Amino acid sequence: MCTHSAGKYFRVDPLKPFFNLTTRITMFLRLFVFFFMSSMQPVFADTVVLDFNNNTSTVDQIRHYSATVKETVLVFPNKDIKRIDENSLPEIIASLKDRAVSTLILSGHYVPASYSGKNGELRINELLKEIFNYKELSGSIKFLILRGCYTTRLNEVLKHSLWHKYLPNLAYISGYKGRAWSSETEASQQFIYDSLALRNAFLSTASESETINLFKQIRGYDKSDLALWFKTANNQFYLTTDGISRKKSLLNFNKITYTCKLNNVYRKKYNQLLMKYDLGEEQGFKRPSVDSEKGELRDIYEWLLKNQHCHQLNIWKRNDYDDVSKAAALLFFNRLTHNYQNIYNQYEFQQMLEQYNAYAGKQHVLPDLNKSSRQAIRKFTHTLSSQLYNIAGKQKNKMFNAHAMARLQYHLTAMNDLIVNLDTRKLPSSWLTVKDSFAVPFLVQ
Repeated sequence: MCTHSAGKYFRVDPLKPFFNLTTRITMFLRLFVFFFMSSMQPVFADTVVLDFNNNTSTVDQIRHYSATVKETVLVFPNKDIKRIDENSLPEIIASLKDRAVSTLILSGHYVPASYSGKNGELRINELLKEIFNYKELSGSIKFLILRGCYTTRLNEVLKHSLWHKYLPNLAYISGYKGRAWSSETEASQQFIYDSLALRNAFLSTASESETINLFKQIRGYDKSDLALWFKTANNQFYLTTDGISRKKSLLNFNKITYTCKLNNVYRKKYNQLLMKYDLGEEQGFKRPSVDSEKGELRDIYEWLLKNQHCHQLNIWKRNDYDDVSKAAALLFFNRLTHNYQNIYNQYEFQQMLEQYNAYAGKQHVLPDLNKSSRQAIRKFTHTLSSQLYNIAGKQKNKMFNAHAMARLQYHLTAMNDLIVNLDTRKLPSSWLTVKDSFAVPFLVQ
């Protein structure tokens, strides 16, 4: 390289600056700052999986796809967090606060507003409120994949849903309008893979025909009750297995309102049937009439689920027997009583009851919870609770002290709330979906 000065040419050594001490120190400091700042950048986790039911095949498919696009996958529970529940939730979400999570996947058993399984259980509103505490995290989630039955009904995808309330930039929801495949089937594993592989393609579609053709690329799309909701710059689309033959995918709110009004006639019929299952053939809180999971009560439950949006849109007025959670408790009542027996130690209850009988000179007998009517259980809990209240102010007795009375009252409250009244605010969802669940409901002592 040459330069010109005062009419003479001088050769300039291009490496000379690098040997200048000041220059070398400056460059060293710049490189140090660069690598230090690089080390301080957050590690991004593209996909987060909450695996409620220990679905290893689902997780394997997610990892398999993510490896092809070099996405990071975080799965909970893990070696540090053993269960997913309200106790571990703050720790789970706090561990994601510095990550740009684009995709959230929930896999497990679903009943209205809750997920459950072998690895724990959680109400959806608890999960979303915790995520919303970190605005950058809630704003980064764009894709939602819900593994489980009835997870992507209209009630879950319309703007009133909790998903949209707490995840403001959500653009894609994949799941099931009806029953889901078992996670171990090949079709189920293909669906999770295709839901991930096609998510960006759906957001780029420009017409109904294009969305329908793309939906048909999902392997097994016509063999289950699948559903997809997504939005583009100008439209919202809702594709379902049963609706694909009509070649319509645009969300039509006028049609949704019209259908809700039309179904109000059937709703009154189902209300009467549900009342029959709740009360039995005679008045008085009988055990729910015996019904298989494929029978009439199951049909009522599914119908209420698929039309739950009619309540949320205020097209239908509220009614006690429109409550899908109540319908679920009736449908799985025998499993509910089985899980109740697991949690509330009946041996302890029986001991305390015998102590009370000896103290008060009574002959109370614990009803058989797997056979007795709810009326008989209610009579037992109310009678005994009244007697406990009446003796609470009397002098303590060595045979039956205040602590024992409080424990006995706790059991009576639990029995009444969970079995007689089917209080869906307190019932753990896993009691309805998982046999031998160990979830403990929140009850005030």
